[in-house]
Amino acid sequence: MCVKVPVSEVSPSYLWRSPVSRLKTATILSLALVICSFGCAPAGPGAPSSTELQQKTAGPKRVVTAILSEATTLSERRSLSGRGAGGDELGELVNAALIRGDDSGNPHPELAEAQPTVENGLWKVFPDGRMETTWHLKPGTLWHDGQPLTSDDLRFTVLLGQDRDLGIQGDQAFALIDGMQTPDPRTITVQWSGPYIEADTLFTQGFFSYGLAIPAPRHLLEEPYLTSKSTFFENPFWTDAFVGSGPFRLKQFERGSHVIIEANPDYILGRPKLDEIEVRFISTATVVPTVLSGDIDFTMGRDISIEQGVQIRDQWKNGTVDFSKVGGGLALYAQHINPSPAIVTDVRFRKAALYGLNRQEIGDVIQNGIGRVADSYLFPNDREYKETEGSLVKYDYDPRRASQMLQDLGYAAGADGKLQDAGGQKLSLEVTTTTADLNQKTLLAIGDYWGRIGIAADLSIVPPQRARDLEFRSTFPAFNMTGARNGVRTLRNMHSSQTPLPSNNFLGNNASRYQNTELDGLIDTYFTTIPRPARIGLLSQVVHHVSDNLNWMGITYDVDATAIGNRVKNVTPVPWNPHEWDVD
Repeated sequence: MCVKVPVSEVSPSYLWRSPVSRLKTATILSLALVICSFGCAPAGPGAPSSTELQQKTAGPKRVVTAILSEATTLSERRSLSGRGAGGDELGELVNAALIRGDDSGNPHPELAEAQPTVENGLWKVFPDGRMETTWHLKPGTLWHDGQPLTSDDLRFTVLLGQDRDLGIQGDQAFALIDGMQTPDPRTITVQWSGPYIEADTLFTQGFFSYGLAIPAPRHLLEEPYLTSKSTFFENPFWTDAFVGSGPFRLKQFERGSHVIIEANPDYILGRPKLDEIEVRFISTATVVPTVLSGDIDFTMGRDISIEQGVQIRDQWKNGTVDFSKVGGGLALYAQHINPSPAIVTDVRFRKAALYGLNRQEIGDVIQNGIGRVADSYLFPNDREYKETEGSLVKYDYDPRRASQMLQDLGYAAGADGKLQDAGGQKLSLEVTTTTADLNQKTLLAIGDYWGRIGIAADLSIVPPQRARDLEFRSTFPAFNMTGARNGVRTLRNMHSSQTPLPSNNFLGNNASRYQNTELDGLIDTYFTTIPRPARIGLLSQVVHHVSDNLNWMGITYDVDATAIGNRVKNVTPVPWNPHEWDVD
């Protein structure tokens, strides 16, 4: 049984309607001009020359950062044991990939000369659906220990990924690889048994892709792999003795405390500008005082809450907080199988309901003035978002339009101001969500806005003991609001084959249980179309279909907070360019 929260009993001054915290405006201008006059007489005996003074005062460029977890390995996404907040970002500092993706997902060659594409001939698609991708390493690629990084290392990396006993993430894609050739130390050609649109992300950093395999050094790992597979990830290589090929190399690994890394002089893109980075392991509870104390220069990774980010932003005089990175978020899912009331399956009704929500205000109030409306199933940081934005159908807050649309559907206001149909039946919707604080606040906001246009919302909180009851969670009456696992790679969740039904024990991921053959066809074709222009054209059609039919109704995106000090330069929430980081 759900816990009912009648809208009429919700105080207007409840949390979601508290005033928005305004940005504090503080401009600190300091201008110091010190004019020192010295005599022309030569310096006395023992006085240091200007060159000697410079040598004494000049030191290494060193910064201190922090992640909100303890690092258990330096190899990004290497095992199933989990990394913790900031672990992937730490891995990107010491590892190199064939391709790095920037904070918008745009590819940048790192170890490779170029990313395989159909256009440059490095990605071939054959009539029977098989594929072939070829990579050429840049000349002079080296491991941190000075050994050459070759195509044999890449081949070995794939073999590790194909070994299911190791449990390396990405093994589903590795299963499609059915052959490899290494004609020379700088070239590897990979054969694929069928279409796979992310074949060009093999050997790439995890943020840009699934991180199928960051290159692994064969000369260090082959022997322990062949002789002691069961303890392979317990080898000191993954921590104290780590050897990568990234911009920084390991100097010290202090378990439970910190990692110190130093500039790699042989990094393929050039020696980093910073000489040394100390990465401290801190907790979520201590991040605010740690930043405000000046002990660190910036943070890496997620798990800084919006409230903590705002607190740091408003009190930290020596830095700022970047809220530009978004991911996930909250969305409404309308029931498409036997809903109550039946009007829920009418897309005109769903559009009216979305026009009736001031999602920007909801985000601003609940997310401390930095909320972002989730108009698209894709993330604004992704390059695919920008490429398909023109196909989006958007629903800006328009209560008058919403009311007119409801009237056109045959609803009229009763004596109490609530809508009812021609037979006098009151329009009432049950909207469910989980016990998460953000979810409950957002649910109250939705109930209030819908009440303003005459829709009676019966708000229900799913108790923890029912949260994992798949049948109960899938058969909600009208709307369910939950965290959205959206993004390009989860498009298959909208496929009819993913519909939770009694026949599959309600195991599908199609949260709205929306079934449409046109959308199924677009999704199927998208995931088997290799040329990018044609694929983006299909994705645009998917984006239009979803936003026009509203089988997914976005509310707000999740926002990540990254604290960045004023003294550091070129640091971004996604560490795609650490060799360019610098300090004043």
